[in-house]
Amino acid sequence: MRYLRCVREVLFLALLSACAGPSTAGFAPGYPATEAAHREGMMSGEDARGRPDLLKEEATLSSQDEGSVCFDLVVRSAPSDDMALGERELACQSAAVTGEMAVNGERVSVYDYDEDGQIQNVVTERITADAYASFDHGATEGDVLRVVERSARLCCAVEASNDVTLRIGGGGRSLALRWGPD
Repeated sequence: MRYLRCVREVLFLALLSACAGPSTAGFAPGYPATEAAHREGMMSGEDARGRPDLLKEEATLSSQDEGSVCFDLVVRSAPSDDMALGERELACQSAAVTGEMAVNGERVSVYDYDEDGQIQNVVTERITADAYASFDHGATEGDVLRVVERSARLCCAVEASNDVTLRIGGGGRSLALRWGPD
């Protein structure tokens, strides 16, 4: 008899917990693995010689838990506009709270594109930001657009939410990428 009462109490508590749901509303489990977690945009003011598609920024919501949200970010720019991700204005907003970003594992690649948007030359690929700081990639020849691509994982300490905005700025340009209800 006592055993049945304990089982009923456990089942009742489990049902109550399932109905109540989590205390904060984040994205559904597995969401970071879907295409819906990916965003693209372009910071205003970039000079891409008629090929703005080569300078697009990309971010993927890679993880979210009760106290943080992380993004895999790629920022592309002409060498004259290039700056380390840690020097950019980076922030995320979740549930009306804005948090500072931590940049982890920044890597730098440099590509030369021809006028058709095809990679003509790989100058360097996925070197650390520290190594890139002392790297001499020389000058371009002909009608070539050199693109510096910086990638890293960014994490922000904010409450889980189903409405998150990543803000990227610097050098007079900015971009906001949003994940959430339309």
